Amino acid sequence: MKVLLIDPPVSAFDVPTKVFAMPPPYHLEILAGRLIGNHDVHILDMRIDEDLDTELSRFRPDVVGCSCVAANSHLAKQVLQRVKQLAPNIVTVIGGHHPSLMPQDCNEAFIDVVVIGEGEDTLYEFVGACESKRNWGEIHGIA
Repeated sequence: MKVLLIDPPVSAFDVPTKVFAMPPPYHLEILAGRLIGNHDVHILDMRIDEDLDTELSRFRPDVVGCSCVAANSHLAKQVLQRVKQLAPNIVTVIGGHHPSLMPQDCNEAFIDVVVIGEGEDTLYEFVGACESKRNWGEIHGIA
């Protein structure tokens, strides 16, 4: 399967000063590392490159996952809403600190699955279930 992992754009609430260093999205690299070998995985860091439309049309993912914290959860949801507008058949997944603590805040029509807690194994199992058309209800750590 093709999986696109996205770090959402920077929120005004993310950065307390105008001077900051932006480390790579290591959390997404860890998830990608777990999936690579069985799936084709791309990472889109929207803190740097905000061209979601081009990436979706070029890569054509089956699953799009977005990670977020409370400060940028609204931006992550906007990203996944745009994904569903452009390609309704793409399975959308949200995870990270905020969805883990407040999964009910991610109860949106454009979000198919919320990953709760550590996502490495959960996302791996979920993508495998999507590929084999297995029931998602059997997967521990999703809502």
